[in-house]
This record gives sequence, C-alpha cells and structure tokens, in this order.
Amino acid sequence: MAGRKGLLFWGHVGICIVHASVAIFNIENINIGVLVMVAMFTVFYQTTSGPVAWIYATETTIDAGMGVCQLTLWSTVLFLSIVCPIIIDPKCLGPNITFFILCGISSVGAVYVLVFIKETKGMTDKEKKLIFTPEIYMTKTPHIEKKELETLMLSIDDEMMRSKSSSRKR
Repeated sequence: MAGRKGLLFWGHVGICIVHASVAIFNIENINIGVLVMVAMFTVFYQTTSGPVAWIYATETTIDAGMGVCQLTLWSTVLFLSIVCPIIIDPKCLGPNITFFILCGISSVGAVYVLVFIKETKGMTDKEKKLIFTPEIYMTKTPHIEKKELETLMLSIDDEMMRSKSSSRKR
C-alpha cells in the first residue's frame, strides 16, 4: 500500500501500538518507556496522520467540505480537551484504560482507512475531486456520461487558461 492511503493506515497502526505501549509501560511502572512512547507518538502523528489527513481532505473535497472538516477537527479538539483530563484521573478510568481506549480508537481509524479511503496517487486534481462525488451530483443533466463531463471540465479549464494568458498580454 503506497501513497497517502498507506501513510494514513500505517500511521493509525503505529499510533495504536504506541497507545497500547504507553498503557503497558504505565502498568509496569516503566517511566522511561512511557516517555519514549510519547515521543514515538509525536513522530508517528507528525509524519503520517497529522499532515496527510489534511492533504487528503483538501485534495478530495470542495471548499464547503473543508469547512465541515475544520468544524469536525476543532469540535474533536474541544471534546478531547474537556473529556481527557476527567477520564485520565485515577478516580475515573485512569491512564491505563484511557490509553487502551485510544488504542481502540486508532485501530478503528486504521480499519476505516482500509475500507473507505481511496488512493489518490497518480490521479489528476479533477479525478481526486470526483472520487467521493455521487454520480447524481456530477451534472445537472444526468444523461451526460462521466467521461463526457471530465472532457467538458477540461475544455472549460483550457478556455479559462487562454483567457488569463490573453488578459496578461494586454
């Protein structure tokens, strides 16, 4: 698995392993292990899921879709900022169960990537934007085939480029 899908999948797998390791090292009172795993989490997240998820979202959604992505991100950050300090408290769930829950969430993320995320490696920008577009929304006239629509979009792009270059010459 190469490309963005592979980075997202292996990132979630790595993060899952790191979360489980933090819990195990904490159970065994191996503080240096916990510290190393926290550093490894940063490495995994910063090189895979962190940036790649946003690149993928930008490539495959329209601007309104990116607004929904941003709303989801910041809502999740707010939720985790409120909930994590509560559940990590030993009087509640404690750190071990919390990190095992995070491990489970990461494993669900890895399965989600395998099932729903489509690879964009080698695709044009137009093809990437059409990945998740339902057929019914591709045109206002449903009788136009997908290939005809792509040709039409390319001709419109060509016309726009010609008008930009002619306006620059003036």
